[in-house]
Amino acid sequence: MINTSVKSQKRAEQHKREKVLANKPIIPLMLGFSIPTILAMLVQAFYTVVDRIWIGRMENSKDAMAGVGLTMPIASIAFAFIVLVGIGSTALISIRLGQKEYKQAEDVLGSCLTVSAIVGFVVMVVGLLTVDKLLPMFGTDAATLPHALAYARVILMFNLVNAIQFGMSSTMRGVGHPTWAVMTQVIGALTNMVLDPIFIFKEYTVELGAFSWTMDFGFGLGVQGAALATGIAQCVSLLVVVVYFVLGKSPVSLKIASLKPHFRIMKTVIGIGMSSFAIQMLGSLVQIVGNRQLVALGGNLAVSAMTIIQSVLMFTIMPVIGVAQGAQPIIGYNYGAGNFARVRKAYFAAVGFASVISVSIAVFVALKTSLVASLFSNDAQQIALATVGMRKSFLLLPAAGFVVISSHYYQNIGRSVISLVLTVLRQALFLIPLYFILSHFWGLDGFFYSMPVSDALSLVLAVILIVIELKSLSRKIAQKNLSPGV
Repeated sequence: MINTSVKSQKRAEQHKREKVLANKPIIPLMLGFSIPTILAMLVQAFYTVVDRIWIGRMENSKDAMAGVGLTMPIASIAFAFIVLVGIGSTALISIRLGQKEYKQAEDVLGSCLTVSAIVGFVVMVVGLLTVDKLLPMFGTDAATLPHALAYARVILMFNLVNAIQFGMSSTMRGVGHPTWAVMTQVIGALTNMVLDPIFIFKEYTVELGAFSWTMDFGFGLGVQGAALATGIAQCVSLLVVVVYFVLGKSPVSLKIASLKPHFRIMKTVIGIGMSSFAIQMLGSLVQIVGNRQLVALGGNLAVSAMTIIQSVLMFTIMPVIGVAQGAQPIIGYNYGAGNFARVRKAYFAAVGFASVISVSIAVFVALKTSLVASLFSNDAQQIALATVGMRKSFLLLPAAGFVVISSHYYQNIGRSVISLVLTVLRQALFLIPLYFILSHFWGLDGFFYSMPVSDALSLVLAVILIVIELKSLSRKIAQKNLSPGV
């Protein structure tokens, strides 16, 4: 009787949320879903970027920063398998809820937990067994290898925890609880921010104007301490996820019977998540090729400067990705429900919102480039090279809003192949060859210019594909005799 009552209550809550997704005006709905997700993505960036801010204040910051930067391909490969399950499950849950397939939504949720744990464990073990052989292939030398190994080994040890917490927190957005999803990230990031200086330094003096305070109770573990702080923060995020499901906050129940992986479900999940997986895997390939080219062009200084540039890029792109993920439940649900007019309006709202963000950030970074670079280092050479590289690399940053939303749109409606094509073309066919071609003629400057040239080619392709898709939506709207408005 109690179970029936709980089920009825959850079903009523879900119907209420579905009504919101189907009927609430798009602009406030988009803001309501996107703002928490933007915060979640920014906080997710903090896990990596805050580490680098503190590492940049170590005495040997050039080698330490370069060493951590050279571990990024390993982190990207590990995260690729995490998002393959997490992002795909989130999109599929939203689609199934739009189709009123509640039992299938529960099966997707259960499968997500089990497969996330399996994948996280396997990647952790394989990574720990191979990391000492991989890092020299990625460009480390005698100066950077100790830092890279110390950082990568600890990050890999927490990969199982990170896989589960990311996969399950992602599904919170799919069931219509973006606020809980952002809470998992915010609490974890705050933990990381507090622990970083304690674990990295034995003592550190903070000076703000006339105020001065010395932290003298640290562990002095260097880059290994930064990784430990990140791992502990991920454990805290996982604890929030556990609380969410134990308290019964999810309108889609997590049942023991659903924990058994369903082949058909996982096949669909993997198909949807494949574009995100490809983004991460190709990103790791780009990082490997790019780092090796940077070592050849400018040594560890160039690698450390590029690590700063990538950190800033992470902060500029994450809010835009936050809009894309915030739009996912809205677009996925309404596409599954056949409300194509609302899908189209949601897409335009997302592009507008994301473009405002990308243009605003691009203008700020262009005006305050040196200040932004100095947040990550006290070394004058690093700051100078990172400033020059940032200005050249970010020339097409204002267009990021349109390109990212358009790419994620196809993933949100379950057509991840097109999203995958956009990713493959930009990363593999455009960016990697440009690294060699442009740097051959203009050296390090050519390397920096490779990014905007690749972005320009991707922008043209995205415009062509999205125009075709919008025409298709218009035909579907006409066939259903729907008004273009909502």
